[in-house]
Amino acid sequence: MRSGFCAEKYNRIPSQREKGEHMDSLFSTNNTDTVRSSRIIYTPSVFARSSLLHLQETGTLQALHPHKSERSGLHSCLFFTVLSGTGRLVYGGVVHELRTGDCVFIDCRKPYSHETGMQDSGQPAPSGLWSLQWCHFYGPNMNAIYRKYQERGGRPVFRPAHPENYMSILTELFQIAGSADYVRDMRIQEKLSSLLILLMEDAWDTRKKAPGRSGPMKGSAKSSGSVLRDFGMDPAEASADTPQNTLADKTANVQQVKEYLDENFREKITLDDLAARFFINKYYLLTLFKDRYGVTVNAYLNQMRVTWVKQQLRFTDRTAESLAAELQIEPAYLSRLFKKVEGVSPSEFRKSWKGDA
Repeated sequence: MRSGFCAEKYNRIPSQREKGEHMDSLFSTNNTDTVRSSRIIYTPSVFARSSLLHLQETGTLQALHPHKSERSGLHSCLFFTVLSGTGRLVYGGVVHELRTGDCVFIDCRKPYSHETGMQDSGQPAPSGLWSLQWCHFYGPNMNAIYRKYQERGGRPVFRPAHPENYMSILTELFQIAGSADYVRDMRIQEKLSSLLILLMEDAWDTRKKAPGRSGPMKGSAKSSGSVLRDFGMDPAEASADTPQNTLADKTANVQQVKEYLDENFREKITLDDLAARFFINKYYLLTLFKDRYGVTVNAYLNQMRVTWVKQQLRFTDRTAESLAAELQIEPAYLSRLFKKVEGVSPSEFRKSWKGDA
């Protein structure tokens, strides 16, 4: 299923004074030049949100200055690995010291905080700022999956023997989320399933070993299919090959339409306008676009708009009314559209995602 995305590099985080009412972003604070990050904010299709493991955000980050952030009540799971440097996570009332090679997997409905470059006294430390690679994701059965992870011995913080396996999955997730693959949501489900399999295997191995270490152990880990069945997924569905594009001869024309929507989604666009611009029958265009990208033209356009609105709500203090005006739609319609896609209103989204990761 094709859905809109937004990838940005944030080299500068506006200060409290610059922004007025501060709106935190993932892994960012209100200081200037606090982090440098590259992220994709992802808007899954309605089908993916209701039926699949789906991505919310993924990226990499390098902290430039010490900072601390807190969050709670977010319907999301967060996985990240420390690529370099040191930091600290507080989760479930326990303080975890983090260093290069450590991994974190937490249920974001519970309160948590993380920091880097801070001493025990609360004062900035002179060095050790971390770089991270992360993803936020969720799914209709994630609460049960996380409980299963805990039952298998999984911990919020662990140190795998092969962190590169996790890094590879995160890198592939980022690439898929930024692609134009018309079965992208299914490929994301596949990669998130692979991530959960690794987490379950390491959790199982940890129960067989001394506390504090995690890694491969012969005969201890269940097969991938067994792990998937443990949390209610069909292994055949999770690993099935996705169909290849059989409309190669028609791709160029419909690709031009998609690229036009990508660049002009803030404008008023009708199907008649697109048909006239690209010299194609509008009903034939509907069929081609749906066949190529898995969603209708209107659904794709709405996903692009919602993704852009999410970005603005996360990283600016703009009102929903001003965003609706820029999209040339009524605020009430934007609110209904946003809630239909995200399940919450724009104000509720801003409140729940306020703060760092």
